[in-house]
This record gives sequence, C-alpha cells and structure tokens, in this order.
Amino acid sequence: MVKRQPELGQNFLKKLDRWRSRETCQVKSFLRSSVRSLFLAVLLFFLSMGGTLVADQVRASTSIVQNQADTSQLVEQGKALYEVGKFEEAVIVWQEAEKAFAAIGDKLNQAMALSNLSLTLQQVGQWDKAKEAIAQSLNLLQTLEKTPTQLRILGSTLDIQGQLQLAVGESSKALLLFCLDPNKTYNTTQLH
Repeated sequence: MVKRQPELGQNFLKKLDRWRSRETCQVKSFLRSSVRSLFLAVLLFFLSMGGTLVADQVRASTSIVQNQADTSQLVEQGKALYEVGKFEEAVIVWQEAEKAFAAIGDKLNQAMALSNLSLTLQQVGQWDKAKEAIAQSLNLLQTLEKTPTQLRILGSTLDIQGQLQLAVGESSKALLLFCLDPNKTYNTTQLH
C-alpha cells in the first residue's frame, strides 16, 4: 500500500499537468484571437473617426511664380475651409486647385488635391464623386516616380480610400488596403 500511494499521486500529477497544458493552450489561443479582434476594432475605430487632409504640397519647379502662389493659396484655403467644417465650399476650392495643378502639369500636387477633394466629398456624402476623385488620384500617383514625397502622398491617399470604403460598407476592401506596401504598384480597381 505504501508503494501505491506515490504511484497514485504520480498519475494524478501527470493528469493534472496534461490538464494544465491543455488549459494553457486554450487560454493562449483565446488571448491571441482576442488581441487580433481588439486590434481590428481599434483600427476600424480610428479610421472611422474621419480623415486628415494630405498635408504635403510639393513645390513645383516652374517659372510661373504667380501660378505657384495661386495654387498655394488654394491649398491653404481648402485646408482652412475643411478644418472649420465648411465642406461644400472646400469642395469647390479643391476642384479649383486640382484644375490649377493640372494646368501647370504638376501631377503630384494634382493627385494631392484630388485626394483631399475625395476626403471632403465624403464629408458631404457624395460617395460616387469621392470614389471617382480617389481613383483619379491613385492613377496619377502610379504614373509618377517613387520619391519619399510621392510615397507619403500615396500612403495618405490609400488611407483616404480606406476611409471611403469603410463609409460605404466595404470594410473587407478597406482592411486589405492597410496591408498594401506603398513601394509596390497595385491595380487598385481590382482589389476585392
């Protein structure tokens, strides 16, 4: 009998160890899935809080100083109107800025203006026009040489596109956008 008690105790301890390891695995699995879910929830929350305007405006190397001053004023005016919530007026200014940059052949700033136009159109619920503006911006950005400024504007543009997709109920497309590498070229019209 004396020998059976340690043997019985050892079996009990082995079973207890197996039970603990199984429970530990289940707890770890639960924690991993909970952390993933929490991360996605936080990401979606911050994206749904509204976007920020693309802050970069690249100084175009052009001999027409007046055009630069005009476009800079339009960009500043568009930002100011957006920040005070005058979205309808900001839409008009961003459209003018886009046309002004297109007229002087400044594709990078034209893409920036289109991204900001899309973000502003989202604020007034013009979803189709916002989609059109962001698509034009991405098309322009994909034709340009990859520089730090271009990549920064591309990142902001993809963020604005993700916010738009969240707003129109395309959350899976939005989440996919946040996994993209801005150093690569994608056909964003085919993302599903």
